[in-house]
Amino acid sequence: EFDGIWQTSEADKAAIYGQTPGQVKVKDQNHDNVIDAKDKVILGQQLPKWTGSITNTFTYKNWDLAVTFQGVLGNKIYNATRLELEDVTRGGNYMSTVLDYWTPENTDAYYPKPYFNETKNQQAQDAYMQKASYLRCKNIQLGYTLPTHITEKAGISNCRIYLSCDNLFTITGLSSVYDPEVFGSYDGYGTSGKTYPLQRTISVGVNLNF
Repeated sequence: EFDGIWQTSEADKAAIYGQTPGQVKVKDQNHDNVIDAKDKVILGQQLPKWTGSITNTFTYKNWDLAVTFQGVLGNKIYNATRLELEDVTRGGNYMSTVLDYWTPENTDAYYPKPYFNETKNQQAQDAYMQKASYLRCKNIQLGYTLPTHITEKAGISNCRIYLSCDNLFTITGLSSVYDPEVFGSYDGYGTSGKTYPLQRTISVGVNLNF
């Protein structure tokens, strides 16, 4: 459990855990002055409490509109994508947010002081746990059916022209994640990372019945 960043005034206490001011502070759950497996806690659940979808179809004269939404509620994801882009201990390119790192003059920083190859700042902790609820417009389709007095002249009993869009938009609180529906894409179920963005597909089509 993330417990902040060690401050200069806590140097003596940080030394007990083999750390220095500016490094990540992990909560000592059993107060034995050692951070190990006994201090692990459950930070959330990867399975949603609620999963659902809904499709609505509207018609007006020769027009029809169908909209499908899907989403989940009540689960969390370990945002490994954000870890990759914000962990300056690895060496590489990072997000601009990491410029707010700890220094003796910037003690209210969000990120610890930068260290290269520093494993103590890489421990899995709830700083990278985020709510993974989302609502996605999975598909929206608008269609128009030509009047029969027009199609019958061409020997067609029915002709419908439509415009369709898949994955029009997604509403989610996750940051640095291309797709909130990412279970099992990194190191395990409920972990995000290294995923391709979900494609938005727009298509035009014609349904013909002879």
